[in-house]
Amino acid sequence: MKKMIKLLMSATMVLGLAACGGAGEQQGSDSTAAGNSAAEEASFDYADVKIGVLGHMQSGETLDALTVYMDALSEEVGFSYEYVVGSSYDEQTNITAVQNLIASGVDGIILAIDSGTPAILQECEAAGVFLSAFITDMDSSFDELKSSDYYLGNVNDGLYDTSSIGEKAAELVIKDGNTNVGIVTFPLLYFPQKSAAIQAFTETIESHNDTAAEPIEIYETQELSFSALEDTYFNNYPELDSIFSLASGFVHPTMVSADKTDIDLYTTGFKKDDLDAFENGEMRMMTLSNVEAVALPVAMILNAVADKPFADQPEEAERIDTSVVFVTNDEELTALEEKCFYFTADIDQAFISPEDFTQYLTAYNPDASYEEFKEVLVNMSMEDLMAK
Repeated sequence: MKKMIKLLMSATMVLGLAACGGAGEQQGSDSTAAGNSAAEEASFDYADVKIGVLGHMQSGETLDALTVYMDALSEEVGFSYEYVVGSSYDEQTNITAVQNLIASGVDGIILAIDSGTPAILQECEAAGVFLSAFITDMDSSFDELKSSDYYLGNVNDGLYDTSSIGEKAAELVIKDGNTNVGIVTFPLLYFPQKSAAIQAFTETIESHNDTAAEPIEIYETQELSFSALEDTYFNNYPELDSIFSLASGFVHPTMVSADKTDIDLYTTGFKKDDLDAFENGEMRMMTLSNVEAVALPVAMILNAVADKPFADQPEEAERIDTSVVFVTNDEELTALEEKCFYFTADIDQAFISPEDFTQYLTAYNPDASYEEFKEVLVNMSMEDLMAK
């Protein structure tokens, strides 16, 4: 019923504009060149549309940048949004949060978390609320979600195939002359896509070892149960000179407390608090995903609420890749600090500006393309950042 009322309101506005068409035409070509026509802007009224965002972040760079970006998009288009903190582990917390968002009148929900998701989808389906996600691969639930008319897909936390992360880390380990390397990851049962990174890392090292004068030894992979690496790890491998970590934030603090900062760390994830460790050589690789990737889930929800999906949007929801930004040297760090919206939270540095975002809303641009939007998301790498 809520969706039908909004569609009727939009149709009334379009008819009103048609009756006043002559006045609009008298404004001439300058107003057309300046942006969208009045008719395009009014083809759907987003003023009553509300989007809920459910994530685990309570503070930090990701939440700071996400807030600035969602504020800018909502101001540009006219929708409202609400961010709610959920849980990475407690499904009921997330289900209750979604129930509360639905009760508050949201039209769509974006998850930045994958816990309790099948039950969340059931709540959304019953209420006629669209569901999408970003910075999550939805590994534990995607197959249960993808066929629903109310699940629109998710933007991965970087590339779903994590092989490039393993390859890059291995190349750096070889370049830096390390010979005894450990691998640390979150549980592969819950994050199976990390296996591709470990396999690519291992294969790259083994290929190097085929001709190396001093081969590199890879120690047994250590899986963390969502807790920090224990300092006994270093006792088990006294010759350890490097670590490839797929457990962002759970390794370096133990290196510091165990006085093992002479070990080179190649890790996924990024925090401003880690800059000193990177600059003094303790961290040799960091990665991040661009917050601007949330633009696609937002656009899909707004298009769905307007009953104007992308013409080329597939019937079944997809996992959508976005660029991994690697930081591996001082030049790349400078580019990150000066040009990356994730770091600066300066909306003028966003890969997808609020103005450009409107061109992916079919109410503004009937020719807006889902496939073209996907292409934008995989052209936000460090190379693209440095080329700005």
